[in-house]
Amino acid sequence: MNKEPTGTTKNDGFALTIPAAESTDGEAVTLYYITVKNSIGTFVSKEWVVPCYYRADLLDTVEYEIDGLSEGDYTISVTAKTAYGVKSEPITAKIYLVG
Repeated sequence: MNKEPTGTTKNDGFALTIPAAESTDGEAVTLYYITVKNSIGTFVSKEWVVPCYYRADLLDTVEYEIDGLSEGDYTISVTAKTAYGVKSEPITAKIYLVG
């Protein structure tokens, strides 16, 4: 994965758009590990996301909503993983939510 995630704010969080990862081992990416840390580095969310369970077509992006965030600075990190356990380097984005 070589592009940053993007997104838009919503009432109590953030709608994240993740660029689809391309596998280097020929296997499709089956999971994304998404973490969100606040300004002091504390995890406020950690979750594995399944982007396209048994889909024949591959998506260009993966959508994910992060709820329950208050105003402030956050760092979002996304790591892709194939079915064989091969992980990408994480991509990160810093966001600021206005309350």
